[in-house]
Amino acid sequence: MKKMTTGLMATMFASASLVGVSGTAATAGPYTGTVPTSTVCKAQNVERGDNGRIAVRIVADGNAEPRGNVTVRVVKNVGDFRYINTKDYDGGVIIFKTPDLDKRGKYQVTCRFDRKPNSVWKDSNNTDSFWVTRRN
Repeated sequence: MKKMTTGLMATMFASASLVGVSGTAATAGPYTGTVPTSTVCKAQNVERGDNGRIAVRIVADGNAEPRGNVTVRVVKNVGDFRYINTKDYDGGVIIFKTPDLDKRGKYQVTCRFDRKPNSVWKDSNNTDSFWVTRRN
């Protein structure tokens, strides 16, 4: 009887520990769209008649740089101005330059990262704004 109780208890402890060991699957892996990215979009105020400069960097966990395309859209709130440009992104910081801006006011900037097909990176976007001011 003692051996049977010991064997039964050993079986219960073994099955309880196996159930406790099972966990969730890893979230990041070599599958399409599994590594999150963040788009950093910075624009500075400019004086009237100068071009706007927008700096874009894509940040991701790990030691590899995301690869894909970055699209920048600059729009004046009233709708007087629109600028769209796309460049390849292979890491680092990309600078976009708008044409000369003559109308004063607030401009909205939207930066969007689109990953290369079948890559592990996720798409991301961010916004910023800047002002065109009068010359001193």
